[in-house]
Amino acid sequence: LVASVATVAYAIRELDVAKKIRDERDAAIEARNDADAARREAERAADIADGARLSALAATALESDPGLAAQLALRGARKAPSEHATTTAYSVVRDLHEIVTLHGLYGPAASIAWNADATRLADAVMEAGIVPFDRERAERLRRARGPVDMVLRLAWSADEAALVAVDGAGNVVQPDPGTLAEVRRTAGRDDRLLACAVTDDRRSVVRSWLAGGLDVVDVATTQTRWALPGPPASRLAVHSAAGVLAAGRADGSVALIDLASGAVLHALDCTPDDRDALDRVPARDVLPRSPFVALSADGRLLATWGELRVRDLGTGMERLRLWDTSSGRVVAEVPRRFGWSDLRTFLPDGRSVLFLREDADQE
Repeated sequence: LVASVATVAYAIRELDVAKKIRDERDAAIEARNDADAARREAERAADIADGARLSALAATALESDPGLAAQLALRGARKAPSEHATTTAYSVVRDLHEIVTLHGLYGPAASIAWNADATRLADAVMEAGIVPFDRERAERLRRARGPVDMVLRLAWSADEAALVAVDGAGNVVQPDPGTLAEVRRTAGRDDRLLACAVTDDRRSVVRSWLAGGLDVVDVATTQTRWALPGPPASRLAVHSAAGVLAAGRADGSVALIDLASGAVLHALDCTPDDRDALDRVPARDVLPRSPFVALSADGRLLATWGELRVRDLGTGMERLRLWDTSSGRVVAEVPRRFGWSDLRTFLPDGRSVLFLREDADQE
């Protein structure tokens, strides 16, 4: 009898313990569900606030950059659907319509360039040199091939007396826009061109070489203004008014360079958190080793980020930083890794950047 009573008492105690465990588990699940619901609610509130901000930015960007305004308005309407957001999105896109289609001639376009009043368009075709168009007549001004077969960068000179074309060998060729006859030329080096950029005032061409070093060519005189030795730089950003050039180099650094003199103003350390990961990238693969760079509209902010494209390391944006170009100091940083990302532009508020993620969402 004593044994039976003890057994029953033990069973009752075990049932109580099991019930207590179940109650605690249920309470933990309920608390987690409540926390998840609160988190989702907070995220939704943040989305609504961000959508409203994007819609407001779209209205401010409409006059200066309709394409950016359309992206912002549509994204704002997706994040925070409302009558106001829909109206903003409609007001941005309602006047967009196709004026004319200029059909291609030889192959994919490598670069296009408008002249100052947007009456003439020059199209650098990868396999066929330069094809100029007249916008009003919607026709090619000349069907003959230009003096450059492989054009990497194309622009109009500041006086619009010539086109400025940079080919794969780094030659800066200036053909007449009417006849496409060569007017001036600056020869490249005995080296492979790694990257190039035409300054926004269209007076200079920046060239970066695979063996290392940068130089700047004056468009008007065809002379080299300055040459700067250093690691290969495959990412370039130029701001003529601010007089600054940013070069993302293969050693993981970014050089801020005075555009007039070629002096290095700041050497910014943009290496990833995992330095060993960068060291495992072969030195010859300069593209994945070089940080990306982008300058704000006023040239006061520089955005840098890295992207390691190696099979055993994965792919992703690392360390998005905003730097003050005058002091060389970090003013903002997002250290976490994103999925594959492409920074598109600085937003009109001057405090944010817009980039496209792999899932086609925008942050």
